[in-house]
Amino acid sequence: MISGMGIHLLAHVLTIIRLSESVARSGNQWDTLAIPTMRTPEDVSWDKEFVYNTMRAFLVELERWNAVHRDDPANIIHTIVMTGLGTDQGGMSRKRSVQQMVLAVKHFQEGIPPPHPAHHYGPHVRWDDVRVRSEKVRVTGDY
Repeated sequence: MISGMGIHLLAHVLTIIRLSESVARSGNQWDTLAIPTMRTPEDVSWDKEFVYNTMRAFLVELERWNAVHRDDPANIIHTIVMTGLGTDQGGMSRKRSVQQMVLAVKHFQEGIPPPHPAHHYGPHVRWDDVRVRSEKVRVTGDY
């Protein structure tokens, strides 16, 4: 729950919230990006794709935000400052968190794999591609 705003945030759901005038410093150009990694503080280290999925959700929402604001350059988000997701109460090691965050960015930038040369239709997800990406996430860091 975001205090005083009546908003309950779910894990893996990104909500971009502007700083209120009463909170923001004079001339502050930063928005607050709320990326909850859990509903209540608890160990989530058992979830082998927790950070990866949260980071992917973040990238999707950031892309959506910037697309909605493409005609308003003052609202385009160019810079992100963040800590390792799931590393405090979540019990994730920093190494595992960073590995999964980097993989999520890499996979997001790669997008949907190009079609196989034998196929004549557009881009699509193939199970082989999903398995390769999933395995890369599964073997990250120390458990």
